Amino acid sequence: MIAAPTVNLIKNKMQEHPDLLGVYGGVTNQEIADYLKAHDRWKIMATYDAIPRIADVAGAEIYSKAFLLVDEYHRLLFDYSFRHSAIAGLLEQAPRFASKTYLSATPIEQEFLLDELQGMPQTKII
Repeated sequence: MIAAPTVNLIKNKMQEHPDLLGVYGGVTNQEIADYLKAHDRWKIMATYDAIPRIADVAGAEIYSKAFLLVDEYHRLLFDYSFRHSAIAGLLEQAPRFASKTYLSATPIEQEFLLDELQGMPQTKII
């Protein structure tokens, strides 16, 4: 499961990958539930604020079954002031996933990371 900052990013990926479920405003909980039941291997890309909703629909099994990739995680810091509830919901859910990665091509110095991300191991790829 990929948490993405924008709907346009999700829509672009959906055009490339027809088996990808894009979750953003307007996608119903029933559509999410139907997808989860119909697929053994989940390929979901959702806006940051949709992650808690997907977790509610999927139930506790999502935390062990799904790998969470938070894409463009530098946006968590940059968007925090005006998307606080969306980012807070994502940051509340993310630690529950057994496997997760935060990914960004925009480096953030440790001192500027959100409190929820402090102390996490970092890998720089050059």
